[in-house]
Amino acid sequence: MAAMVCGTRVVVDAELNGCRVEELTLAARLVRFTGPGILLLADHEFLGGHRR
Repeated sequence: MAAMVCGTRVVVDAELNGCRVEELTLAARLVRFTGPGILLLADHEFLGGHRR
């Protein structure tokens, strides 16, 4: 999971883990990047083939 700048596609923060860690867990860790003037968008279940 990564936080990127839309215009430049520069990665400003990222969370890596194994396939057993849910996307919501990784996304919650990226909240530390947010602040005034920052918009954080999420795409739920981009790994469509992921099975629990």
